Amino acid sequence: MVGPSAAEAVSTAAGPVEQAVAAELSDRLRAALGQLSEKQAEIFSLHVLSGWSQREIAERLKMTDNYVGVTIYRARQQLQQLLRADG
Repeated sequence: MVGPSAAEAVSTAAGPVEQAVAAELSDRLRAALGQLSEKQAEIFSLHVLSGWSQREIAERLKMTDNYVGVTIYRARQQLQQLLRADG
């Protein structure tokens, strides 16, 4: 009987430490998103978390591409500050 190959033996599942770190980061991001304006949080989430393009967001929310881009930029800046202050 032949044992598993090296590729089969290596697990790609996150271990308990990685899962705890990911959960903490997720909680911190969720809290920081709650501090953004409703529109910033919505646009940021659609773009970064759901993978929508700026054009898709602009069309769906009846906004200009430029407005969406600026909103994403400002949301990122604010989230960076909030996450730095929280960490």
